[in-house]
Amino acid sequence: MHRFWSPISLLVLSVLACQHQAKRLTPPLLAAAEDHCWWAVTRSPLPLDSVAARFAGAFRTVGLDAVSTKRIADSAWVHGGPTVIPEMGGATYESRVVGYWDGSSTHFRQFVSLLQNRSDSVNAGQHTIPFCAATARAAAVQAIVPQTPTGEEGLKLWTRVP
Repeated sequence: MHRFWSPISLLVLSVLACQHQAKRLTPPLLAAAEDHCWWAVTRSPLPLDSVAARFAGAFRTVGLDAVSTKRIADSAWVHGGPTVIPEMGGATYESRVVGYWDGSSTHFRQFVSLLQNRSDSVNAGQHTIPFCAATARAAAVQAIVPQTPTGEEGLKLWTRVP
């Protein structure tokens, strides 16, 4: 009578079953919470569509991929990334601008998220502040910022993603 599993085949099978594949060690990414670029809501005399188009172009200029724009009624959302930008420390950036038309001006805020390696000891602000400044320069939106908070900073619109 022939046995299906011989002691040698069982030994080989158990040795193979106990083999572990070596995992590649890559530093895990830390996701910084999304933060606003500037403390207050910015206002521009430019129409909402112009502000959105300028930020879409600015996102591409600074190196963000997958730039998209969405408009619903009097509000617009521009999103870019996530994208690794070697010129800005090799971190992965994601940004969005939310704006709406109010009276005679566009009110808008820019937000940024940064993914960086755990081994990166540099704080996120040292990356995000230059990113926000570069984006603002590239957008070249004529704007003013109130000297004190107006309460508009707490609108749900800023956290809503269409």
